Amino acid sequence: MPVTVTHPTVTTTVGSPTVIGSPRALTQPLGLLRLLQLVSTCMAFSLVASAGTWRGYMGNWSMFTWCFCFAVTLVILLVELGGFQARFPFF
Repeated sequence: MPVTVTHPTVTTTVGSPTVIGSPRALTQPLGLLRLLQLVSTCMAFSLVASAGTWRGYMGNWSMFTWCFCFAVTLVILLVELGGFQARFPFF
């Protein structure tokens, strides 16, 4: 008894993927969250710096932490927008 095997074609449709390195990446949920994080850290240290209310060791530590978080978030955002993830071996 001969066996006939047919190869069905399977097609899948997925929503348009986010292209890393494009401005569209900012409109995705993760990009929006990173932008909000960038704005909130910038606002925190800007308000404290403009009021001049940070005093002593605790104020200096808080200011350093806010500035550091802002800088790291900015670097991550620029890496994602530039599409440089492939150049980092740990991604």
